[in-house]
Amino acid sequence: MRNLAHAGIETSRWPLPQSGRRVILPQTLVDEMAASPLCADCLPHGVGYYPNAAGHRMGRRDPRDHLLIYCLSGSGIAKREGSRQTVRAGDVLLLREGERHSYCADSQDPWSIYWAHLGGTTVGRLFDEISGGQNTFVVPVGLHPRLTEDLNLLLTVADRFKAHHFVYAAHLLKSILSFMALVHRQHSARSAALDIDRIQAWLQAHLHDRIDLDELV
Repeated sequence: MRNLAHAGIETSRWPLPQSGRRVILPQTLVDEMAASPLCADCLPHGVGYYPNAAGHRMGRRDPRDHLLIYCLSGSGIAKREGSRQTVRAGDVLLLREGERHSYCADSQDPWSIYWAHLGGTTVGRLFDEISGGQNTFVVPVGLHPRLTEDLNLLLTVADRFKAHHFVYAAHLLKSILSFMALVHRQHSARSAALDIDRIQAWLQAHLHDRIDLDELV
């Protein structure tokens, strides 16, 4: 599948169904707003929604911007600098500027995704906040109506191609990233509080014992 190069970004030519959307912002507008103190720290270059994206795949050797992909359903595979990870519903894929990467929808259970190409002086630090400082590029943040609503709104606003709409889109994108960081920390805290692997191991060891409820809590 060929690439679509526009506004300084590379995105796939995956054929859009009627319910799919893809907005690539004009390079002149991106350059203008990148010089604005209101947008310089985090700004969108392109935004999209790919539902049930069978056959979707993409690879970049030297990407010139950052990319996030939020998986709503289905699954996919992503590779970054030789490392491979599965992307599932509720995960966000974080791919940074300059990092060679590729990804594709699962052939049996193709993903539905929102994506955003983005740049700015604080995006790397926002990605660090989402990942919790870990050297990972797939982060579980969960499925949240707010994320879906905000990403859909980002698509609508970005499509206006006006400076005042762009300022709002930039701040909305930063809010989305900040919310992802928050919900990932909450997800991690819940996982630490309820160690499923430890509970399963204990139950296996006491499979034939009479279990008292107090022992489980």
